[in-house]
Amino acid sequence: MKRVIFVVHSSEIVRCGLTLILRKYFNIEITQLSSVNELSSYTHTSNSIIILFVEAQPLVQEKLFLKLKNNNDVYFIGIDGDTEQEQNFVADYRIDFLVSGLKIQSIVSEILNTSNHQTVELAESSDLTTREKDVLKLVALGHSSKEIADQLFISIHTVISHRKNLTEKLGIKSISGLTVYAILNKLIDTDSINPEDLI
Repeated sequence: MKRVIFVVHSSEIVRCGLTLILRKYFNIEITQLSSVNELSSYTHTSNSIIILFVEAQPLVQEKLFLKLKNNNDVYFIGIDGDTEQEQNFVADYRIDFLVSGLKIQSIVSEILNTSNHQTVELAESSDLTTREKDVLKLVALGHSSKEIADQLFISIHTVISHRKNLTEKLGIKSISGLTVYAILNKLIDTDSINPEDLI
């Protein structure tokens, strides 16, 4: 399925800032809109996972959202400000202006990994080879390409190729993003990680 993110907010600073954070972690199409009404141009979208970061306000365009939900998996992430209107805003997740980039990444990763059309367990996925999973585990544990090559008895060039494939297949560009993905898919046990080894 195609994966799409919409950042809908009246503030350009919020839209641009959130987009920069998302692009740091994900290789996914991101569209910025200043109002919910602009989503009407995208109701033809189908067979997609749509993540909507929306300014928390009463959703007056319910028909518009229903059209999007007809042929897609749609997830709402409410961006909370300081208004009383937020109480009537229903969202799958909520963030505020103090949220960290890592928390945003964690929410989006969770959505992508638990969507009805995504495989929850990485081990069941035919998209990644056994060797790519091995490389992913070691990347998530903070090993360099040379260390991974030594441990798996392969060349550094091969490790780099596997890392490139992981980035393309998962749509995750950063090491921290791959780490979150590995943890969410239980490839690594966080209880067995010594934080000092990751420094």
